[in-house]
Amino acid sequence: FFFQAEDGIRDYKVTGVQTCALPILWSFAVRRTVAMAVAGAVFWQYVWPTEILLPFAWMLPCVVSLWSRRKGPLVGAAAIVMGLMPLMTHWFGHYAEADWRDDGMHLANLEFGWATLRYFVFDGSYPLLPWLCFPLLGASMVAGMHTDRARDARWVALGLPMALLVQQISAWAVANEEAIGAAAPLLQVTWPPTSLPFVLQNASWAIVVIGGLSWWRAVRGLPRILAPLALLGRASLTNYVMHILLVFAPMRIWWPDEGWSLEVGIAAALGYVVFAMVASALWFWRFRRGPLEALLARVSGD
Repeated sequence: FFFQAEDGIRDYKVTGVQTCALPILWSFAVRRTVAMAVAGAVFWQYVWPTEILLPFAWMLPCVVSLWSRRKGPLVGAAAIVMGLMPLMTHWFGHYAEADWRDDGMHLANLEFGWATLRYFVFDGSYPLLPWLCFPLLGASMVAGMHTDRARDARWVALGLPMALLVQQISAWAVANEEAIGAAAPLLQVTWPPTSLPFVLQNASWAIVVIGGLSWWRAVRGLPRILAPLALLGRASLTNYVMHILLVFAPMRIWWPDEGWSLEVGIAAALGYVVFAMVASALWFWRFRRGPLEALLARVSGD
């Protein structure tokens, strides 16, 4: 959603196992932030109450301000955000119980005020704290002058034990919730509101997948069977918007409370994936960018 190889990072190179991250133009970042914020606000109010574009718009300037050839500032900022989470939960965690209604709707979707601020900063579906950790860590994986097999292996070696450890701690906290008492929510993977274990687990698994695929590519090259999935990634913004417009928003006509069965949800998701893979192959046979990616690049001045 933030930028791709052709967007914003001038002369970004991917040659085998090396990447070079150059400074992002602030004019580009500001225009992209405004475009994402406007589109996200419309989407949030009229299409999907838990959309992610508007929260990501607030995160983009934060990531750009720390972007450089070094990953240290990005990783450090992510660590600070994670360190703030227990404090935020201690100070403001009681608001989450009042902000989220029994029907699964946040007060920010119904009224404008302090609940709106809490929705975007702390207890919404994708709040700035702690969801900012995800783009910060993602940017840190491509920051610097190069990536290689050793670096990819280090990412996997860090991410895999962390993911498994957090998963075990969360399972233990759920099984012993009564004995642990008030500390139990701090140790469980919950969303929303987003817990620190949720961030650690999902960020770790994402790092394992990305680092593992990058290592695989560097060692022997990725198999051609994965090419259709790469096309889906090139049109990530388009697929995000379209899967809601074509699948999940219409499903709410029959299931207003999103109470469809697991079988229905899986069938809908797989059906869209098949459609998107075919549509992406046809689209990129002629065009360089996805349709919404091209539009966002144009309004961003790229």
